[in-house]
Amino acid sequence: MRYYHFENVTRQQRRRKRLKLFAVALALLFTVTFLFVLRDLLRKQEVKTLDSGVTRKITKLDDFIIFDEKDFTIKLPSGWQHSKTTSSDIYSYKSGQKTHEALSLDIYMNNAIPADFSTTRALPIEITDGKIVSGLLSEHCSEFTKPKEGFGESVVSPSQQSIWQGIGFMCNFSNVLNYASTINKPSGFATKIAGPKTSNLYLFSYTDHTSRPDFLVFDTILSTFTPK
Repeated sequence: MRYYHFENVTRQQRRRKRLKLFAVALALLFTVTFLFVLRDLLRKQEVKTLDSGVTRKITKLDDFIIFDEKDFTIKLPSGWQHSKTTSSDIYSYKSGQKTHEALSLDIYMNNAIPADFSTTRALPIEITDGKIVSGLLSEHCSEFTKPKEGFGESVVSPSQQSIWQGIGFMCNFSNVLNYASTINKPSGFATKIAGPKTSNLYLFSYTDHTSRPDFLVFDTILSTFTPK
């Protein structure tokens, strides 16, 4: 009887152990399935058609959004969205978060690059294997740009020729707002970037009108730019 009782208890313990293992395996399976489903939701692709009739395709991924455009892809912080543009060669984005509404990015391509473009901060860039490598961002260009001389006194015009890191560009001398634009030798604002199938001239301009501008975000965004 004692032997039978001991064997019965042992069977019950084994059964409980198997039930626990089954429960753990089931919980693990549920967790893995949930993570895969969540990942797919985060990567869900969304296609939007703007008022201009231009289609923009984006893919949500973690804390960034991948904007899949005709000639390139670029990652922007989560919450950013397309802005209206007047040309299919101009791509404008802005932060949709109320605390960061003053953040925006404009990408001009080829003939859409304004001939009279000027900026308040200059960011030299180089292209290595189709990727953008950023240099040293300038301060507000009024800090190192001399006003034009005329009739014995300094004359300040809205835009004046300036040089940063050996690259010439037009400085928006009188603008107190904070926006940085890319510059490149020898073309100034226009930078040629080629991918496997495309080759275009680009100008990137990032605006931060917040009380504490953080242009490191601009560097991060540029590093994600990939031509097609």
